[in-house]
Amino acid sequence: MTGGIRINRIRILILATLILTLSSCAGAAADIYVNSTDSIQAAVTAVNQGDVIIVDPGTYTENVDINGKTNLLIKSSADPADTVIAPADVNKDVITIRNSNTITIQGLNITGAGNDKAGIYVYKSNNC
Repeated sequence: MTGGIRINRIRILILATLILTLSSCAGAAADIYVNSTDSIQAAVTAVNQGDVIIVDPGTYTENVDINGKTNLLIKSSADPADTVIAPADVNKDVITIRNSNTITIQGLNITGAGNDKAGIYVYKSNNC
């Protein structure tokens, strides 16, 4: 009789450990790496709250739209002078942040905004 109780306790302990381990990984922030052959926009689209996008040196020719994101950091992995974002369309802002909260852009060289356009345009967003 004691052998049966002991096995059940071990099973419960293993199951509890597994549940705690899996739940501690859920929602954990991830580092997403972007290299010069990737798209920053694709990374922005794929991120979850709290993730960090780390951009490798290179020139990224694209307009980046950050919409409806929360607690996101986009940063360079190296010297900001070597990590450049230039617009694919000079008639749009280089980076647009809208309907978002707590967005940080760090260590990037954002250049080439057209007339009446911004390097970073923030609209209806807080703590950016």
